Amino acid sequence: MNPLTDGARAGIRLAYAGDALDWLEQHVRFPHSSRSTHFDRHTAPWWNAVIHDFADPTCRQTFVQACTGAGKSTALEALTCWAVAQQPGPMLSITQTDATSAEWMATRLMPVLNACEPLRELMPTNRHHVKKDGIYFAHMALMLGGANSSNAQEKSVQTLFLDECWQYSDLITQFKKRLHDRWNGYALLTSQSYEEPHQLTEEWRAGEEFVWCHKCPACEQWVKPEWVNIKYEEAKNERGEWNWGELVKSVRHECPHCQHQTPDTMAARRALTQRSEWISEGNDHVSGYRSRRVSAQSVYWIRWSDLVIQWCQANDAKHLGVMQGIKDFRMQRLAQPWQLEAEMPALELEAAEYFVNEWQDGRPMPDEAARVMAIDVQQDHYWVVVRVWLKNGHSRLLWAGKVLTLDQLREIQTRLKVPDKRTMMDAGNSFHGAVYDRCAKYGWTALIGRAEDHFTVRGPDGKAVKRYYSAPDQVVAPTGRTAPTPQFPQGKRAQVLFFYWASDPIKDILANLRNTGSPVWEFPQDAAPEYVRHMNSERKRATVDKRTKRTRLRWTQTGRPNHLWDCEAMQVLTAQILGILPDMIQEAPQETVDEAPASA
Repeated sequence: MNPLTDGARAGIRLAYAGDALDWLEQHVRFPHSSRSTHFDRHTAPWWNAVIHDFADPTCRQTFVQACTGAGKSTALEALTCWAVAQQPGPMLSITQTDATSAEWMATRLMPVLNACEPLRELMPTNRHHVKKDGIYFAHMALMLGGANSSNAQEKSVQTLFLDECWQYSDLITQFKKRLHDRWNGYALLTSQSYEEPHQLTEEWRAGEEFVWCHKCPACEQWVKPEWVNIKYEEAKNERGEWNWGELVKSVRHECPHCQHQTPDTMAARRALTQRSEWISEGNDHVSGYRSRRVSAQSVYWIRWSDLVIQWCQANDAKHLGVMQGIKDFRMQRLAQPWQLEAEMPALELEAAEYFVNEWQDGRPMPDEAARVMAIDVQQDHYWVVVRVWLKNGHSRLLWAGKVLTLDQLREIQTRLKVPDKRTMMDAGNSFHGAVYDRCAKYGWTALIGRAEDHFTVRGPDGKAVKRYYSAPDQVVAPTGRTAPTPQFPQGKRAQVLFFYWASDPIKDILANLRNTGSPVWEFPQDAAPEYVRHMNSERKRATVDKRTKRTRLRWTQTGRPNHLWDCEAMQVLTAQILGILPDMIQEAPQETVDEAPASA
């Protein structure tokens, strides 16, 4: 027995020469899963090609746009096992934040690595080499972290995993530079889809584009996962409310070539998956770059009826101006980029069949829910919009124009019978102190617009929810005082009610209402000419955020006055506060049955 030969034999091993899928099925286990305890190539077969991309030395980058619930995290866990055992080299795995990365490491990745038999003898014996931000093996470093500038510096890696990279557009290039042009460098980008413009658009176009398609069992033609092929009957009762039970029964897939129909059952959906493959779009691309898309309608454990319900609910909200549901559905479910629909020519707005002079006496309209007065404050004058909101979310313009004095504002408010608390004055300006004094004088409400995406507040049940406006708060008016009382002869310092609001998302809703027009959003035949001009005064464009230095889409002026546009935005905000329009950002619903298998 030769100790030198025995030591070499024990310390040097040949790389696995077979299919990476065979190795994963033999060695990878998922202790955290309640449905599948091991890797199975048949469970989520759309990931098999991604695994082959990783093992292919000619592939330099794979970008996967996948719907939520398609098994992205589990696929990354399996690939990490393969990388440590068979393709060792410094590796960096990035997700949204350091906290989410540490949680994934502790609850999912470490149990998978510890359950993988070939990795047990490779795991560090020194406990200080296993940290929440990485594992330092004897033969390689596995580093993990959040998407921030600190993690995008200094490191030099062979393998780069970027998860949910739709959330950090401006850092993608910095992270890819960590590969340092290695001949064997590889980057895997996994994400739901994104809102354009985005760095991921160029990453997608650089790769050969593949779509996960199925072959029709009737005509044998390849069928792309187009949402228009999911058919259903619009089942509603006499009140116009959805009859979800009847709708669900009607959901099916229809082949665009032969009209063959597939029912919405687990067996039928899985049968289509067994007839599915990656089909190339044949686009011009960079050699070694591959782009792949998986839609929710191709993931057999997601019911088509669940998708249809979400789609119908999103469209109901869209008719009231709220686009978030449609945006989420396209990005999270269809895995398709959200196109900027607001970047369009000025619209030819069409007035409704009524005249403003008919309603100047303040009498209520049929089905009226509330009337609101919104005031945009300038240095020496004001711009005003008074609108009546109906119970079904529709609205009618009562008055719009320029006002010179505070007394004139008060006269318009009292004549049109607008309640004090529903008279909203813009305080997001350099003379907000004067605004607070005016609001204190009449009991009006102040509004402060901010460049936020949303505000997190407590809902009626005490849980945190996302809204486009903050919780109500109060501020002391600089000189305003309450009425004198015996206890306080000079009155007390007056408190003014105010809300912060997310200006860009609210203007998204306003733009959709404006584009929808009558009967949802109306203005009269005799509206002032400047009203139409103001309503075409802003467009959404890509700008650089001064705080984060990231590119984002913002509503910006085109050169025309935008004061009445701002007033109408405050009208939409107030309708949300009053519960007339949907006021919460809707999150994509979770499937209640047929949960996603844990194996990739």
